[in-house]
Amino acid sequence: MNNTRLTQALATLTPDVALALTTSLGQQGFTGKIPASIITPVLNQPEKLMPWLTFAAQFAITPVSNFNVGALVIGNSGAAYIGANMEFAGQALSQSVHGEQAAINNAWLHGETGISHLFVNASPCGHCRQFIREIAQHQQLQVYVLGKDKIAFNQLLPDSFGPDDLGNKFALFEQPQQVFVASEQSPVIDEIVEHANASYAPYTGYYHAIGLITSDDQLFVGRYAENVAYNPSLPALQSALSQLRFTGYDVTDIKRSILVHKTGQNIDMAQHYSSLLRQLNALNLDLVELS
Repeated sequence: MNNTRLTQALATLTPDVALALTTSLGQQGFTGKIPASIITPVLNQPEKLMPWLTFAAQFAITPVSNFNVGALVIGNSGAAYIGANMEFAGQALSQSVHGEQAAINNAWLHGETGISHLFVNASPCGHCRQFIREIAQHQQLQVYVLGKDKIAFNQLLPDSFGPDDLGNKFALFEQPQQVFVASEQSPVIDEIVEHANASYAPYTGYYHAIGLITSDDQLFVGRYAENVAYNPSLPALQSALSQLRFTGYDVTDIKRSILVHKTGQNIDMAQHYSSLLRQLNALNLDLVELS
């Protein structure tokens, strides 16, 4: 895959940093992850991490706002993960993905158990602050906004409403693994089921994941990440689409989409996903039930 976005993003970095990233990738494609070997030596020099925000913003898709957000989070492993905002022309604004959400989702899908630092090129909006509140160990999170001093996340969202307020004793990144099984089996569906069982839906019980299969048979899976305030929840389709673009694919490259979901819950997002997929690439959504 010729990743044009990656090429454009690399041009924003100094030659030595760009070379370090491409060398670390080897023959593997870029997935939005920056290895710890690049991040750890400069972790105590946040000014050297700020250029990654310009890099991340190259992956933004903003036909509505024309305002590109670049974000970077540091996972507990020491690796970093980029995020960028994504909008859909002709759709409701609620379909959008915020840059901070994309970065957190990126770390979560890569198996991180939490994040310690968040870098972003504009101050997090209220929507994002509420989404961040859902993650494990948010009390220790340090936030760096371009051009401003470091601030603890709790200062950004004092007197907050969180999972405990609705009796949820878990948090995103530390959610229990579910044990649902699908109504049908195949290697592709089995992989989507794994993500559905790792999804986070403590408030509605609508555990699910979506798999997007490209024309060259690459599979991208996104999981649902719910929020105690409901609206800041990250849909599984947006989770998958966010990952798709880091690797150089576009929505026009998708040939099949599959939703694996626990039906009979308080909500059902199948029609919501179908509407967006039809507009993006005239795609039908295949449905597989969990039990």
